Amino acid sequence: MGILKYILTIVFGLLSTPTLAQVGQIPSWPPNVNGTTGPPFVGMGDTRPSNIKGHWGMVAFKSSTRGQNMVNICDASSGGTCKDIATNSTTGLVSSTQNVGSIGACDNSSNQCYIEKLYDDSGALNCTGSVACPVAHQGSAGIRPKFVVNASGTLPGIGCGEDYFDQGTWTTVSQPLSALFSTSTTSDPGSFDDAVGSGSLVRNGIGAGLLPFAYAGAVLSAGSAISSGVFYSLISIINNTSSSIIVNGSATTGTAGTSNMSSNAQICHGDGVPSTLIVLEAAIYGADVTSDVAALTTDMQTNGGF
Repeated sequence: MGILKYILTIVFGLLSTPTLAQVGQIPSWPPNVNGTTGPPFVGMGDTRPSNIKGHWGMVAFKSSTRGQNMVNICDASSGGTCKDIATNSTTGLVSSTQNVGSIGACDNSSNQCYIEKLYDDSGALNCTGSVACPVAHQGSAGIRPKFVVNASGTLPGIGCGEDYFDQGTWTTVSQPLSALFSTSTTSDPGSFDDAVGSGSLVRNGIGAGLLPFAYAGAVLSAGSAISSGVFYSLISIINNTSSSIIVNGSATTGTAGTSNMSSNAQICHGDGVPSTLIVLEAAIYGADVTSDVAALTTDMQTNGGF
């Protein structure tokens, strides 16, 4: 009885500590899923605050930008009623549960919602006049990219589709530069589908044969194909002959060319055909982020829920 009493005393003492008393279990457990439980939110900007030029998507750039507007969604593919949506002030994520205009709750079928604009919460002010760089719906099809509900777990995504987002007052970002993007593809694109880039000058996305690629005048493709319907963290380091395309932390090195990211910033762009990509998050850094690749990969996968 003496030993049992001693053990029970220790157990009750542990449960009386503030953290354990609240949840009755080990702190930070269960692990983080889409940022809803577990450790505090850590965004790209918490890991790598320097050299950022722009950040867009369904995830806050860093802890201090949680609660800011990230996306403008609409109840129609063109026209209609639109409204701004912010990331959650705690999780740092945009919620898939949204209501807009005449259709009510967004879904992926009869109540499909569409995206008119993606806001830049990086704080970099890399557009003309030292202002933020939101990217707005463009393209000849006149069909906004889709707001994909529960694209990855409960996190929504950008269903690129027929058109793209563009910002035409982008201040040039010279090499070395890095493009980061969390994305999946619904099928083999058959050509080059861009997640983030600068028109024909700098392109980063998924190409024919399900090969992630980086391009700045020359195509650098990953060493092996990805699977359709699965999200990946992708990082392009563009620095001419010292470039790399990094898929879930695994790098393929080579030459991507000498072009700089000038004139405009774009999210989603098919090679003359509707894009198959779904994008969760994208960013441009004006530097080689190789030293932070492991941590940035973890950030994208943790917050993206994959």
